[in-house]
Amino acid sequence: MALGDAIKSRETTNQQLIALYAEMYEDLKGPMSDYKTGQLRQILETFSEADEEKLPYMENVAMRMLGLDN
Repeated sequence: MALGDAIKSRETTNQQLIALYAEMYEDLKGPMSDYKTGQLRQILETFSEADEEKLPYMENVAMRMLGLDN
């Protein structure tokens, strides 16, 4: 019975840690997501004014700004 109680306590602790980590992730994700969305809007507005010759260069810069150039 003591072993069962110890396992239940450990699982409860693990569940609470997962909930805490989920909240921390949401806190970190929110502002960054808004920031990236703003950057994407700015990039798309710039693309609409570009000529065909400049688009490949602009796409490269956009990928770097969004951290997708890896």
